[in-house]
Amino acid sequence: MDIREVVKMYLSVNGITITHFSKCIGRNYAVVNKWLNGNPEIKMKEDTMKRIYAFLSGKYYLTVDEAIETGGDEKTCK
Repeated sequence: MDIREVVKMYLSVNGITITHFSKCIGRNYAVVNKWLNGNPEIKMKEDTMKRIYAFLSGKYYLTVDEAIETGGDEKTCK
Protein backbone atom coordinates (compact mmCIF):
# COMPACT_ATOMS: atom_id res chain seq x y z
CA MET A 1 0.00 0.00 0.00
CA ASP A 2 1.31 3.47 -0.92
CA ILE A 3 2.23 5.77 1.99
CA ARG A 4 -0.37 8.28 0.81
CA GLU A 5 -3.10 5.68 1.14
CA VAL A 6 -1.83 4.74 4.59
CA VAL A 7 -1.89 8.40 5.69
CA LYS A 8 -5.40 8.97 4.29
CA MET A 9 -6.69 5.85 6.03
CA TYR A 10 -4.96 6.80 9.31
CA LEU A 11 -6.38 10.32 9.23
CA SER A 12 -9.87 9.04 8.43
CA VAL A 13 -9.93 6.31 11.07
CA ASN A 14 -8.67 8.71 13.75
CA GLY A 15 -10.82 11.69 12.74
CA ILE A 16 -7.77 13.86 12.04
CA THR A 17 -8.09 16.69 9.54
CA ILE A 18 -5.59 17.35 6.79
CA THR A 19 -5.21 20.83 8.28
CA HIS A 20 -4.08 19.38 11.62
CA PHE A 21 -1.81 16.85 9.93
CA SER A 22 -0.25 19.60 7.80
CA LYS A 23 0.50 21.74 10.86
CA CYS A 24 2.08 18.83 12.69
CA ILE A 25 4.42 17.92 9.84
CA GLY A 26 5.21 21.56 9.07
CA ARG A 27 3.87 21.73 5.53
CA ASN A 28 1.31 23.90 3.78
CA TYR A 29 -2.23 22.48 3.64
CA ALA A 30 -2.48 22.88 -0.15
CA VAL A 31 0.77 21.00 -0.73
CA VAL A 32 -0.21 18.17 1.60
CA ASN A 33 -3.68 17.92 0.06
CA LYS A 34 -2.23 17.70 -3.46
CA TRP A 35 0.31 15.11 -2.29
CA LEU A 36 -2.40 12.99 -0.65
CA ASN A 37 -4.44 13.13 -3.84
CA GLY A 38 -1.55 11.79 -5.89
CA ASN A 39 -0.38 14.92 -7.70
CA PRO A 40 2.82 13.73 -9.43
CA GLU A 41 4.36 17.21 -9.21
CA ILE A 42 4.36 17.11 -5.40
CA LYS A 43 7.30 15.31 -3.83
CA MET A 44 7.94 15.28 -0.10
CA LYS A 45 11.53 15.79 1.00
CA GLU A 46 13.24 13.25 3.23
CA ASP A 47 12.87 15.37 6.37
CA THR A 48 9.13 15.73 5.73
CA MET A 49 8.78 11.99 5.18
CA LYS A 50 10.48 11.42 8.55
CA ARG A 51 7.92 13.74 10.17
CA ILE A 52 5.09 11.86 8.41
CA TYR A 53 6.31 8.52 9.76
CA ALA A 54 6.77 10.10 13.22
CA PHE A 55 3.18 11.41 13.05
CA LEU A 56 1.90 7.94 12.16
CA SER A 57 3.73 6.51 15.18
CA GLY A 58 2.05 9.03 17.52
CA LYS A 59 5.01 11.32 18.18
CA TYR A 60 2.99 14.52 17.77
CA TYR A 61 0.14 13.69 20.13
CA LEU A 62 -0.13 15.67 23.34
CA THR A 63 -0.48 13.82 26.63
CA VAL A 64 -3.46 14.64 28.84
CA ASP A 65 -1.21 16.78 31.06
CA GLU A 66 0.12 18.69 28.04
CA ALA A 67 -3.41 19.24 26.72
CA ILE A 68 -4.54 20.61 30.09
CA GLU A 69 -1.46 22.81 30.28
CA THR A 70 -2.17 24.38 26.88
CA GLY A 71 -5.75 25.06 27.91
CA GLY A 72 -7.06 24.16 24.47
CA ASP A 73 -5.12 26.82 22.60
CA GLU A 74 -3.82 26.46 19.05
CA LYS A 75 -0.85 24.26 20.03
CA THR A 76 -2.23 20.82 19.24
CA CYS A 77 0.94 19.02 18.17
CA LYS A 78 4.40 18.79 19.67
